Amino acid sequence: MTPDCSPHSGLRDDQAKRPYIVIVEDDDALARLLCEVFARGGNRCFAIRSKTSAEQFLRQVRPDLVILDYQLVGGVGLEAAQIASEKNVPVIITSGHIDIFDRVKKAGYFYLRKPFAPTDLLNLASMALGIDLASSDHRMIQLH
Repeated sequence: MTPDCSPHSGLRDDQAKRPYIVIVEDDDALARLLCEVFARGGNRCFAIRSKTSAEQFLRQVRPDLVILDYQLVGGVGLEAAQIASEKNVPVIITSGHIDIFDRVKKAGYFYLRKPFAPTDLLNLASMALGIDLASSDHRMIQLH
C-alpha cells in the first residue's frame, strides 16, 4: 500500500469532514494523479497498488468511496469491489475494456472508461457520494 495523499496526519477540521476516497490502481503515476484530483478539492485520498492489498485494506477500513481499476496486479479487482459494496461503500470501476460494462453495471457499480477526464471522474464520484466534490481547476491534469 502506498499512500499518495495521507488521510491520517495533520487534518484540518474541514478536511476531516471531506470524503475518504480509496484509489486501487497499479499504475503509480495514474494513482498519484487520481489522488491529486481529489486532494485539490480538500478530499482525503489513499492509493493501493494491488488486488490483495486492496482486499485486506477494505476488510479493515470503511472509506466513503472506492475507485478501482478492473485489471490489477494479482487479478481482477471485483472481489475488492464486493468487499466495499458489502459495507455500503459506492464503487467506481475504471477500465479500458468496454466489454465489462454490462457486468459492472449488473453488479451495481459505477463504470468509467479509460481514458477519462478529471472532470468526468469528479462528476461520477460526486454522483456516487451524493455530494459535490468540485475543486479547483483540473484542466491542467491529464489522465491516460
